[in-house]
Amino acid sequence: MKTEEDDEFERIEKESGWRKRQIQEQDERPMKCDGFDDCVIGVASIWRDQSTHEVLVYSGDAMVELLMKGDKMTDEEAIEYIAFNIEGAYIGVNTPVIAWKNEYWNEE
Repeated sequence: MKTEEDDEFERIEKESGWRKRQIQEQDERPMKCDGFDDCVIGVASIWRDQSTHEVLVYSGDAMVELLMKGDKMTDEEAIEYIAFNIEGAYIGVNTPVIAWKNEYWNEE
């Protein structure tokens, strides 16, 4: 004979299975950098955690321009902001990547 406890257990089990599927589906979608939609230049297939993942690719130059216009940052402040707050924030296998022109990486 089924008890209320059995019913509750089944309900929780079904709900957790649904939540697990939802999390897995979310894990398969590329992550976005909030506020930088206009800076997306494409999608890349990259190798992380022993499998390939589709990630969004952002133009670092466009991100700098956006921060300079919108937040009134200098180019140095914008680059530092991006490096610390975006590039430095690994949040899973679908973390976006940023493409930069070589001029930002010239060693002095």
